Amino acid sequence: MFGSLDLDWHQFVEVDQRLIRPEELNSLKGDSTKLRKTIGWEPEYTFETMLDEMIDFWMVEFKGKPATNTTTP
Repeated sequence: MFGSLDLDWHQFVEVDQRLIRPEELNSLKGDSTKLRKTIGWEPEYTFETMLDEMIDFWMVEFKGKPATNTTTP
């Protein structure tokens, strides 16, 4: 999201090391392969297009105009 808005996330995100769990997983991923094969399901949106829609919504809400560097499905 920060990249879509041409922002450096380091300027906005603060990490409190006291809240980091020692067994935290670095990467979680879902796999829809079984669902796709079993019932032929396909996602309507990619994660990126969902974020783009969220960015556009809030750009209009706060500034009254859509973001110029986002895409829609």
